[in-house]
Amino acid sequence: MKQNFWLAAAGMALLLGMCLTACTPTTEEAAVSSQTEPETAGTVYLYGEEHANEEMIAQELEQWEELYAAGARDLFLEDGYASAQLLNRWMQAEDDALLNEHFKALQGTYGGSESYQAFYEKIKQNCPETIFHGTDIEHQYRSLGYQYLTCLAAEGKKDSPEYAQVLESIQQAKQYYSYSYAGKEAEADVYRENCMAENFMRELDALDAKKKTDVMGIYGAVHTALDGMNYEDGTVPCMANQLRQKYGERIVSKDLRSNSKDLPKETTLTIAGKTYTAIYLGEENIAAWADKAVSRKFWRVEDAYADFTAQPKTNDVLPCNGYPVPVQEGQAFALEYILKDGTTQWKYYAADGTVWQEMPSTREYAVEPSEDS
Repeated sequence: MKQNFWLAAAGMALLLGMCLTACTPTTEEAAVSSQTEPETAGTVYLYGEEHANEEMIAQELEQWEELYAAGARDLFLEDGYASAQLLNRWMQAEDDALLNEHFKALQGTYGGSESYQAFYEKIKQNCPETIFHGTDIEHQYRSLGYQYLTCLAAEGKKDSPEYAQVLESIQQAKQYYSYSYAGKEAEADVYRENCMAENFMRELDALDAKKKTDVMGIYGAVHTALDGMNYEDGTVPCMANQLRQKYGERIVSKDLRSNSKDLPKETTLTIAGKTYTAIYLGEENIAAWADKAVSRKFWRVEDAYADFTAQPKTNDVLPCNGYPVPVQEGQAFALEYILKDGTTQWKYYAADGTVWQEMPSTREYAVEPSEDS
């Protein structure tokens, strides 16, 4: 529960309250103080998740309902600006058309999980005044991004700051993918991380100018480590690290994976008669859109790229943004599909530079089935 998570912060608040009680000002002093001392800014509670993990999503809903009951209304998301604004419009709508369009656009990615859809439905039911803030680049710019631009243009808002913000988010996505198309995955990831931090700061500063309140954010855990340094050279602070540098102790973060039964783990897989080390990356519920499968687990197969790509290609691709972690060219993956009849099917992909519908993607290769060793 949140009260346990933030125990240290609560203790500091209690100590501060005791100090204030012991030093109560006179009426005249209080009047002067009320005119000169700014209202204390709210706390920023960040939750780092393994994407589409039902257990973690349930924890996030519980934490948001608690904060909401205490007066919080602003929920920050690893989503694009336009995507979040369309969700805000759905919150005020009488039907679920906008929500359905949102998840249609996200199908095939972790964001399209049925668990997330249920999460939003419960928020609308239990926390109807929630305001979403999308601070990622607009990954779905060709669908949700342009859809929202069309809405604003129809309302005569092409000259509005909101319209300009959508354009900026779309441009961020185009720049990110231009790095990826050029095989510059490290540059792409650094650029995106910096955009996420800058976008978060912009939204939080705008809120601070209007009201001082607690806010909550939900992001992949790679973005929420307060001392996190992303990417291979270890020199780029992750989003939460950058936020801590600006806002100090106001930023508090929890990695929900530390409480999960499904911690990332390492195992061995025997594929085509050869044994490899495999790193567990996460699991996604796909029952809402898959014909035969209910979920799929992602494994990164170490030192398997050359072996996979030596096999025939298939016509199947999986966009890199459908994986729970950043994908770099030269990596190989095994996807374990759990079918509705209880059986398992394996598919094998390699990040070989394939681009599908303007998105960097992994290509499937016809590798022989896998067995756990």
